[in-house]
Amino acid sequence: MKPISLKNLCATTSLLIGLGGMSWAQADVYFNQNLLAAVSSTDVYGLTCPIGTNTVQAFVNDPAADGILITVQVVDPQGSATKVTAPDGAVSVPVGLPGPNAGNYLILVTKDLNGAIIYGVDFDCFAGGVAYPPVTSALVQNQ
Repeated sequence: MKPISLKNLCATTSLLIGLGGMSWAQADVYFNQNLLAAVSSTDVYGLTCPIGTNTVQAFVNDPAADGILITVQVVDPQGSATKVTAPDGAVSVPVGLPGPNAGNYLILVTKDLNGAIIYGVDFDCFAGGVAYPPVTSALVQNQ
């Protein structure tokens, strides 16, 4: 039997841990959700980024070309915010807030017209250009 090197063991362990909750190649947190019919519907995600975070980025996927536009907004611990709207039936460009700020962020997902819609949202904490998973993340308002 061939011995397993520490390097190979660490790589395998990282892969298995990554497959358990996030992509191994990226530290993404990704949610698929349904915004309810009212135009005022807003889903809010809370995330806590670790020390060393210098940017938080998010993007939204609008899989249906149905005339309803979906916007994702990032709000930092000091209340600064930035947002981007996905093209109808496509994925938005990433929107981000530079830090350097560890702490609690909000990710808001809204739409511009009445009608239920399914979307995907992805967000990450970045340190030095490398994506890291948030310390915690959760859907805190589901409309």
